[in-house]
Amino acid sequence: MPAYELTAGDYSGWKYWRATLDRRRLVIVGGQIPWGPWILVLIVLSGMGAAMLWVLWRQGPPARSAFAFTCIPIALAVGGVFLLPLLKARSEKSRGVILDYDLDRQRLALPRERLSLARDQIVEFLILEECAPPRSFMRRNRFPPAAELRVRFRNPQLKEATLLQVTGPELLADVAQTLQQAGLTCVRHLRQDPDGLEWKEQAL
Repeated sequence: MPAYELTAGDYSGWKYWRATLDRRRLVIVGGQIPWGPWILVLIVLSGMGAAMLWVLWRQGPPARSAFAFTCIPIALAVGGVFLLPLLKARSEKSRGVILDYDLDRQRLALPRERLSLARDQIVEFLILEECAPPRSFMRRNRFPPAAELRVRFRNPQLKEATLLQVTGPELLADVAQTLQQAGLTCVRHLRQDPDGLEWKEQAL
């Protein structure tokens, strides 16, 4: 199995795209916000911050000197949780369509790469899952692994393009299924070994 290296960039922890498939085309568009989880995390974080500030305030004047300094990191954390998904969605939406496959013509368009490919030019789609580094304080737990969806094609030589980047390969499961439903059955999932030297194929 050849060695792979994940593409540099922003690996999101949520699905920032929407895949739609009908009888004529498959389209993957970026710019989506997971409103439910996003609002829930925002409420929980805001509640925890408010509770911490309330405890400091209730302790009276001796603790109120730390009150103002505590407000700053809490405000930054809540503001970051509020703004980052919006900025990510805005950035992805401005970049346009990620993938557009015409089922009738069997032609794949990658607008961001400025490419249009015939079905026979597509070699395969790859889901690459990097080995997650272990947490230093809990050996059994690991960080969610970075993963990306990549397409390999001939134009005329063998080339690759990265389409999606996420934290956690399970976020790409719906895309793999949709690609297969559209007739693009050459989808493989490769996972990096713990030693980082080899990639082994996993079941989708």
